[in-house]
Amino acid sequence: MRNIKTAAALAAALALALTLAGCGGTAPGASSTSDSSSSASASTAAQQGQAVVQINTEGLGEIAWAYEGEKVVFDDKYPVQSAYVADAYGQTIGIEAREGADYEGYKFVKWNKDGAKFSEDKRIDVLVDGDAEYVAVFEFEGADGEDVLSLNYGDSEIYTQADIDAAFDAVTAEFDTWKGAAMKRLAFTDDATCKADLDYCNSLRKDGDPEFAQAIVITSDFHSPSGADAEGTAWKPDTDYEDWTWHLARTDGGAWKLLTWGYA
Repeated sequence: MRNIKTAAALAAALALALTLAGCGGTAPGASSTSDSSSSASASTAAQQGQAVVQINTEGLGEIAWAYEGEKVVFDDKYPVQSAYVADAYGQTIGIEAREGADYEGYKFVKWNKDGAKFSEDKRIDVLVDGDAEYVAVFEFEGADGEDVLSLNYGDSEIYTQADIDAAFDAVTAEFDTWKGAAMKRLAFTDDATCKADLDYCNSLRKDGDPEFAQAIVITSDFHSPSGADAEGTAWKPDTDYEDWTWHLARTDGGAWKLLTWGYA
């Protein structure tokens, strides 16, 4: 009799466990692998499409992109200078730049990622694992390949183009004394950088000099001298220097005064 009661009790317990499982519950001691798998899938799904990749150009040129395994195709009829990819999280995409037939004299130089140099290859493959901006940089070298100075005025609410040109002139006046060096690019930074630089510029004043009212920060790319021209200088011979910074300031109504330069 005891054996019959024990068997009946076990059967009842098993039936209850099966009933709970059928209702979506987990029987005592049962694995929750199914729930964990669903949670992981939901987490993965939540990540899809969250990363935004922007692809842009600086200077005149063309860009194109494609998912991994697909061919990158340029639009010959409507050249693309900007693209926006928002649904490729976790995927690798191919991005390519090329000189455009309608932009004679502009040459591809490099890819920047989020403002920093990334690659000098025209074609790059990148894993989309977060928001990023890739910029294909093209510089004008002239139809015959001669070096031509590139000027970038940026977007300022403080300074006019004439103000920035005056700062460029002050920089080039100094640079022209660097025998054998070749300036490639001059660029205005931005209003916030210039405002923040004013205190630093005032700290460079000589005793008795009037206080500066405005500061301006210019960046440049140049090629250092080679051969005999490089002897006795601080430059590595025949080398490209990028984002070399120039600090200038002026009093109310005064001319720009070049105070210092170099890497920040």
